[in-house]
Amino acid sequence: MGSAADRGGARGTATVGFVVVQQGSAPLTQDLPGRVTAYQISDVRPQVNGVILRRLFREGSLVHQGQTLYQIDPSVYQAQAAQAAANLQSARANAVAA
Repeated sequence: MGSAADRGGARGTATVGFVVVQQGSAPLTQDLPGRVTAYQISDVRPQVNGVILRRLFREGSLVHQGQTLYQIDPSVYQAQAAQAAANLQSARANAVAA
């Protein structure tokens, strides 16, 4: 019969590696390059001109139709309203005098 080496048996010892497995948590995230675009875009235009005193919303937040977004300095419009009221009163006085 022959030796074990002749029959395909053990010819020496083989070196093997091993890993010790431990239970734990591992983050399942991956950073990838990319670009994002808004799926919905809205143009915001003022209905009147003026100096903005306060912004009444947070950048990036959702806003709703009719929601006040800015507080505008009312002094210019108050002066125009007072002037218009004075003009009306003057016109009425002129109409009565005529």
